[in-house]
Amino acid sequence: MAGAIASILSTLVVQLPLIAALVAGFALAMLRRRRNPRAAVLVMTGTALAFVALVLSTVLRSFGGFLNVFAHGMPYSGDTVNLVFLVVNAVASLLVAVAWTLAAIATISRRSQR
Repeated sequence: MAGAIASILSTLVVQLPLIAALVAGFALAMLRRRRNPRAAVLVMTGTALAFVALVLSTVLRSFGGFLNVFAHGMPYSGDTVNLVFLVVNAVASLLVAVAWTLAAIATISRRSQR
């Protein structure tokens, strides 16, 4: 178990610049909520989705090496393990695509009239 935690932490350390950018984007959007609430909500939602995708892919990468060890002796085939990787990667990619779409919409959205 300690090896799995060390693997996750080492993978997260590599992702620190992206994590910092997502946190900064979320914080800036929160600060600008009163000026342009619609764009801020879109950016906050997009950065949250991108963060979830980052966590999903990081956990998948970290546990990927351990999955073969855990699956050995269990009734799971290599195809089943590959299918799990495929589904998690597809979900993470979809979340990132939605996040970028929301960011693009926020960029071109007009300020709401008061």
